[in-house]
Amino acid sequence: MNPYVKHEYLIGTWIITSGLNNGAAKLIGEGIDRLRALTDTKQPTTLLGISWWGNVTEKTRALVVGLQREVNNCTAMAC
Repeated sequence: MNPYVKHEYLIGTWIITSGLNNGAAKLIGEGIDRLRALTDTKQPTTLLGISWWGNVTEKTRALVVGLQREVNNCTAMAC
């Protein structure tokens, strides 16, 4: 991440990456993490990683499927 980018440009933005923890996506995530540590802003910057289902670990897949079931059950019960 360019160290000369002012954090005001990132406040309230959405950054979409490949969802993998390597290359440019990893550098972007590390840069945002450092920015959050160095500034006291409460304004969010949303990071969205989009990846192929085959790149997701079995543990993460199980978590996603479990959350989907919870949401479906809650919707059916009008939570």
